[in-house]
Amino acid sequence: MVRRRLLPIAFLAFSLLAEASLSDAGVLKLYPIIGQDEKGIPLSGLGVSKPTINGDRHIQVPDSLKVNANVTGYWLHRRDIEKLLKNQYPEIQLQMLGPNQIKVECKNFTIPEDYIASRIVSFFKELDSLGSMVTAEIIGEIPQQQLCTDNYNLTMQRMGKGRMRSRESISVTLLSDSDKIRSFPVWLKVKAYKKAWIAEKNYNSGSRVELLSVRQEYIDSAKLNSEVVEELPKGKRLAIAVAANEILTTSHIEDIPLVEQGEPIKILSAVKNIRIVAIGRAKSDGDLGDTVFVQLKGQKNVLKGKVIAKQLVVISG
Repeated sequence: MVRRRLLPIAFLAFSLLAEASLSDAGVLKLYPIIGQDEKGIPLSGLGVSKPTINGDRHIQVPDSLKVNANVTGYWLHRRDIEKLLKNQYPEIQLQMLGPNQIKVECKNFTIPEDYIASRIVSFFKELDSLGSMVTAEIIGEIPQQQLCTDNYNLTMQRMGKGRMRSRESISVTLLSDSDKIRSFPVWLKVKAYKKAWIAEKNYNSGSRVELLSVRQEYIDSAKLNSEVVEELPKGKRLAIAVAANEILTTSHIEDIPLVEQGEPIKILSAVKNIRIVAIGRAKSDGDLGDTVFVQLKGQKNVLKGKVIAKQLVVISG
């Protein structure tokens, strides 16, 4: 437990005064410097200047005597402190120095770093754009906090925007019973990893995505220049060639057109009232309404036609 000494200048002045008066037998001098831990108020925290009093001893303060109590401390009237000590040390004459009201501040404690780190990781996991897996390393020390209760909670807000950076700043808000106590910044090193698919070998454009041989790995998001394909889609093809060990990105994937170059198609020829359906092969890609080049089976001539349905092209003339 870490205790913070309050009002150090005032304490020094009162201590000097006490040194000059230690010869006054049976006098317990008190100063307006009070700290608290889980046992109660330590006499050493009261600024006791009587060497015969054990400063490690504590006094308990009833809730009824606490004025303006909150999660960080409370006030006590000097007369109440005097009554408490007179009950415990009836043989000692009390000499209370300072104002009529004395501030009692609760113990200092440090929120466990591993607790904050786990909360930060959970926080970043909720930001889907940042990654599928997150690691966080806190830079520096977590500020000490001062509370009279163990009933606290933390909320967090990322200070930066957009793409993940190697260093991030988080605003941590300390709450107790939903009431805000204070906010403080925490700097950390964050790495976000995205689940990605990697090609096992070279593939040409037009290859069916569901037929690719791939493996899955976590990739550092900071090293990605394009959006990765997290789930392999069906009914898609490669828009561009992919090399072995290359990460599949959304720019690699495209929809399969109604008519694909090199694939067999039906060719509908309409001359006046006569319609003829023949088998051929597409010489270019095309979707509904697009003009494509086609070739009838067994012929060398290349014709132009219009895509009217899946694997169906109509030519006129």
